[in-house]
Amino acid sequence: MKTVRNVAFCLLVVCFLALSGCDKKADESKPLNKGSRIDGAKWSEGKAMMGTIGTAIRLYVAKGSNERPPRTLGELGFSAGDLQGSYFGESDFTFSVSSMNPLAFIIVCTPGSKPNAPAVPAKMTLNQAGNWTSD
Repeated sequence: MKTVRNVAFCLLVVCFLALSGCDKKADESKPLNKGSRIDGAKWSEGKAMMGTIGTAIRLYVAKGSNERPPRTLGELGFSAGDLQGSYFGESDFTFSVSSMNPLAFIIVCTPGSKPNAPAVPAKMTLNQAGNWTSD
């Protein structure tokens, strides 16, 4: 019985390694950049906030309560402190709605309001089609 459990455990570990990409040989020409992985993890918070802003823009337009595009986060229903995270703050985000029909917008995040904000990339943008770009 113990052997069956050991085999099952080994299979589980092999599956995990295969799915996580650990079975691939590391590219020795590129040094492992731990900082970029940490910044990437921090950007997860910023991207989630940008996605929330995008959803709020879509809701604003879907309600059809106003003919002019939203200009502030308050008009989208955000209150002070809603976009305060560990690595990003409200002042890091800007957006522009260039058209309501068809909907066209861009959300820009430039971190800097928090001391432990990510350094790379310096800026990320999200558009209405869900396309991400970075500088």
